[in-house]
Amino acid sequence: MFFVPKSGSTEQFVSAAVWLAITAIVGTAVVLTAWEYGLHVGVHPRQTAIAAAELSAAASVAMLCRNAAPRCSAAVGSSLILVLGAMAAGILGSVGQMFPLPFVDDSLAAADELLRLQTADVVRVVIQFRGGPPILAMLYELATPMLFVSTLALSCLGRFERVWELCAAFTFCIFLATLTSVLFPAAGAFEHSGIAAQYGAHLPGGSGVYHLRMLYSLRSASELTIDPFALRGMVTFPSFHTAMALMTAAAWRDDPNLRGPMMIWNAGVIASTIPIGGHYFVDLLGGAVTWALIQYLGRSWASALCSNMLAPRTQPLPA
Repeated sequence: MFFVPKSGSTEQFVSAAVWLAITAIVGTAVVLTAWEYGLHVGVHPRQTAIAAAELSAAASVAMLCRNAAPRCSAAVGSSLILVLGAMAAGILGSVGQMFPLPFVDDSLAAADELLRLQTADVVRVVIQFRGGPPILAMLYELATPMLFVSTLALSCLGRFERVWELCAAFTFCIFLATLTSVLFPAAGAFEHSGIAAQYGAHLPGGSGVYHLRMLYSLRSASELTIDPFALRGMVTFPSFHTAMALMTAAAWRDDPNLRGPMMIWNAGVIASTIPIGGHYFVDLLGGAVTWALIQYLGRSWASALCSNMLAPRTQPLPA
């Protein structure tokens, strides 16, 4: 890769790089499968060329700044990994939805029944507060920018361990969430339970259904032109916003001044996933489990990988 940190964060960097590579490989495999099935998948030449140029420029800056300005290098390099991870997952998700596998909304709704928790109940409570829906919509929309800002801020502060931990969590969670949404697609609680028709007028436009137009369009499409700047997430289960809020809050756990505010902010993001994102409760549990896997096991996975890669190769003695 263009940048290997010289601090003790090597394992986290390796974890991020590995999950990014896996996302790209699986995405490529899905595109090849689409071609095999007669689906026409191409790229927007001008937009792709611009994206490639911008990404190449960012990689060059990260390499050139590695020794002279390691914090700048980490800021640019980590942002690049986040963007590449989002793009790779976007391609995987977009092409994957062209294979119209059956929706699993019935199963997700049944899981909520077992939990005795209902999306509609949350929406009814939220709309009772005049300022509640707009605030939650703002938190939902700012979740991704806040993650990028956190990465940049932590890089500038020299907290490289947390920077690459955040990148590793992001690449793993967005890959697993996207792949799961391709294999087990869902329209969401608002569509499945009629919540949009019942309460949509009391919520910001697009709440719970913003993804449906693209989702249904892809499921009925035989052709797709990929625009790197127009990729959108369509994940219902597990909730990637929940995972993203948890990883962002965790990245600030060592900061005595920002730890509390970031926990409160991201608790609001998680609260927004139901009335604004249109999720089932079980989606939130899935997102939390996804984050927990990489948070608590990711470094050991990467350490084992690094040990195998760097272990000396023993040569057998000649007979």
